[in-house]
Amino acid sequence: MRTKENELCADIFINRWSPRSFAKTPLSPEEKNSLFEAANWAPSCYNEQPWEFYLAEKEETQAHFLNCLTPNNRAWAQNAPIMGFLCVRKKFQHNQKENQWAAFDAGSAWTNFTLQANQLGFFTHPMAGFDPELALKLLQLDSEEHLVVIAFVTGKHGPTQDLPEALQKLETPNSRKPWQDIIKEI
Repeated sequence: MRTKENELCADIFINRWSPRSFAKTPLSPEEKNSLFEAANWAPSCYNEQPWEFYLAEKEETQAHFLNCLTPNNRAWAQNAPIMGFLCVRKKFQHNQKENQWAAFDAGSAWTNFTLQANQLGFFTHPMAGFDPELALKLLQLDSEEHLVVIAFVTGKHGPTQDLPEALQKLETPNSRKPWQDIIKEI
């Protein structure tokens, strides 16, 4: 929502928010592929692109995905057509040394993914409320090699009344602290 406080910022950033209400409407293959194409253009250390998106779109795999979420997230995430995890490889492929910037790089990929989704009329919601060990087991990934950064859902915004009553009042774009508060001069 455009305000005097955010007048310096482009609409693509202001219009991004993470709803909890999703419609089961699937994305077309082209729409879905464009999200990953956008993510793929994110910058990364040594151009390693350490991120990996693991998707749950079939009913069976979505049930397993939902089991990894906290009960609160499970209550609303179940309606999204795309569910998944964003993971990173912990080591550089070119030399097998630790990539301490992998999660930062994945955040860049996530931002591209979510802004592309918004450009197409879709929304994303990243979640920290999940069991990382259970997710690694589900994905058959080694914790020495991979880190599950976030769980996420993607889809069209759905009716607010489909949410549990306690979550309905949260279903509005949130505000931000003033940008001046995030600058620390040294």
